[in-house]
Amino acid sequence: MSRKRILSALMGLILAGAGAGAGLVAAHASTPVEIDPAKSRVTATMRQMGVPVEGAFATVSGTVQFDPEAPTGGAARLVIDTTGFDIGMRDFNEEVAKPEWLDSARHPQAVFTAEGLKPLEDNRFEVTGALKLKGHEVELTTELSVAAAEGGRLFSGEWPLKRQDFDIGSSDWDGVVDDTVLVRFSIFQPDAQ
Repeated sequence: MSRKRILSALMGLILAGAGAGAGLVAAHASTPVEIDPAKSRVTATMRQMGVPVEGAFATVSGTVQFDPEAPTGGAARLVIDTTGFDIGMRDFNEEVAKPEWLDSARHPQAVFTAEGLKPLEDNRFEVTGALKLKGHEVELTTELSVAAAEGGRLFSGEWPLKRQDFDIGSSDWDGVVDDTVLVRFSIFQPDAQ
């Protein structure tokens, strides 16, 4: 075999190996996966005159991108339907939908977007993202945990939000409803098909 043919064969092997390696990387790279709304939950707990009151958002949708081998490349986009916030009493639900509170008619969705996770320990991560709610956008940082669940993964955590950051409730309510609202989330990402 001539020297030129040997070099050509070696180059072919190197390129084929590089192509196979790239294929392996692509096979393990994470892509956005639609969350399962039926297995996902977002709640908000506020204190009214010292008494905790919890409501749940009926619908949360969106995508999560997560590779446990490369969590810093993770991303999420969650869409929360503010028109479906349910405290358990129709009168309260109608009140919370009004312009002074969630203004659900003009702002029917809250959207959280994030890119990258900072690994901590014990399957916990720090996530920083932006929450757009009622026309205001605020950067938030929190810890979340990731747990294996049947058919996928569960991302869970909580954020203490400030009502005033989002112009929710006028100052007339100060002293009646606490400014801090605790938002808890449990987001189910099915295994990619």
